[in-house]
Amino acid sequence: MGKTLLVQHFLKSLPDKRYQPLVLSHSSVTGPGLLRLLCLELGQPARMRRSDNVMSIRHGWQQLDRLWPVVVLDEAQNLSATALEEVRLLSCDRRDTQPPFSLLLVGDEQLLPRLQMGINAPLLARLSFCLRLEPWTADELCLA
Repeated sequence: MGKTLLVQHFLKSLPDKRYQPLVLSHSSVTGPGLLRLLCLELGQPARMRRSDNVMSIRHGWQQLDRLWPVVVLDEAQNLSATALEEVRLLSCDRRDTQPPFSLLLVGDEQLLPRLQMGINAPLLARLSFCLRLEPWTADELCLA
């Protein structure tokens, strides 16, 4: 389908001095596993307790200094409900009104219906927009 390639191209277009992409493509992880993976992406030690991992993630955000984190969850349609809830909780982990990172959920046609399920309504309410891409034609792929 080319989703991952498109995301890679998008991330390469971001200025290095302004953004720090953090790409997680392990779509079968649970909530605690997602936190541990995010710790590792931020160069922080992953621990067993959720609270320790959240503190490590906060420390990782601070170490990025002026770089804005862009968290990309590839194959997001396969994430567990607990992983999606952890993403929501992390997105409201600051006391001011600004979220601590930008979130890009990448998935197939199952992602949006999954997000529209009642259990995921709090996360969906935090998302700014959705872009659905149709499959490219042979002409668009320069295969003609």
